[in-house]
Amino acid sequence: MKGVRLLKQSDINRLIDLHGKKLYNFCLRLCTNTYDAEDLYQDTFIKAIEKISAIDENNNPSAYLCTVAISLWKSKARKEGRRQAIAPTVTLEDSYHTAETTPLEEDIVKTELVNDVKKAISSLDEKLRTCMLLHYIYDMQIGDIARTLNCPEGTVKSRLHSARKIIKEKLAKGEL
Repeated sequence: MKGVRLLKQSDINRLIDLHGKKLYNFCLRLCTNTYDAEDLYQDTFIKAIEKISAIDENNNPSAYLCTVAISLWKSKARKEGRRQAIAPTVTLEDSYHTAETTPLEEDIVKTELVNDVKKAISSLDEKLRTCMLLHYIYDMQIGDIARTLNCPEGTVKSRLHSARKIIKEKLAKGEL
């Protein structure tokens, strides 16, 4: 195939340098905690190393990495769902939140708004949240998201529109 440049094992460090930070941020938004995000990030690159010869450098490798991360995340969520159905467990949540506080009222309001938006995104349905994260956090274009999620571009646009509308309504009603 003309224009296809498949990656080799020696290219993995470059792949991590180019896409690692964005992928980690994406994993963090998917998982909502650093422990699971780090595991997902590492598992994604392990899978990328295993399949390195299938990654085409000219065909958006970041979308490939994102697809792998989503697949691994969904798989873990399904597995955890089955576990919870069999033997429910109580999870401990991080109770320590470190936030930089400033005396300026504007900064406090801005911080609260950012936190409210994060909560609203976290509360979205999986399909809507995934589209939002891919578009706004991972900076993917509509076409790339459609290919990554294996759905039509119109569906991606619709999900983004619905997600923005839901978030706007929740913020307006103060439901967070």
